[in-house]
Amino acid sequence: MYKLGKLAARFPSQLPKLRDRLVAPMPAPPSGPFGYGLTDTFPMALNDQIGDCTIAGKVHCDEIVATVLGQSYTYPGDQAVSDAYYGLTGGKDTGLDLATVIQAWSSPAGLLGSRIIGAASIDVADYDLLQQALYSFGFLYAGVQLPTTAESQFPGVWHNVATGQPIEGGHCIILNGGETVNLGGKLGALPALDLVTWGDETACTEGWWKNFGDEAWVVVPEAYQQANHDALQSIDVAQLQADVAALQAAK
Repeated sequence: MYKLGKLAARFPSQLPKLRDRLVAPMPAPPSGPFGYGLTDTFPMALNDQIGDCTIAGKVHCDEIVATVLGQSYTYPGDQAVSDAYYGLTGGKDTGLDLATVIQAWSSPAGLLGSRIIGAASIDVADYDLLQQALYSFGFLYAGVQLPTTAESQFPGVWHNVATGQPIEGGHCIILNGGETVNLGGKLGALPALDLVTWGDETACTEGWWKNFGDEAWVVVPEAYQQANHDALQSIDVAQLQADVAALQAAK
């Protein structure tokens, strides 16, 4: 049984739109598949037991970052994940919004062994920028309003874009690449986003994302700054650091 747990999208005033923090155009992804942070296995991180998808997603981001940087990754363990989740919810299995996790993640102490130095949102309809940021950073911290059909399609391709589908609830996913999926029949080949959730990789078509995606965030790992990752060349890192400092001051 899979769990959801992403609360309604929240965009703190201290955190900007990514377009407002660009200092140079981001490179366009290749026309074919891309995804340089792909890895073989991801931990479930308790998301089959509790509604901690936002924390499980953070764990998946950390593993992708390690893969991008050629480093090893060690899962901090279910107890640490549980402690982090319930520490932010006040001890109840209520779910979390992504912005709350971002605030904890960008604190001086970080969260579950890693820290981010900036965060900026991308309009979900701005698909070109979303793909550019995904190609530059290797992952995006994202959220969807998950239709009831999605769980039965997992871990296949989420592609049912029919209007009027019941929504199961909010769910955090990690985008980590682009591809083309061939669904056969009348649907044929469609552009899609590779994604990670529930400890596994799957995909969603561009149309599915545009129907059900409701937030996407670039989060800037401190490890990328330490490694001088080239994604940072396109953004105003100093201003992003000032943004998260303002977010911490508003706590």
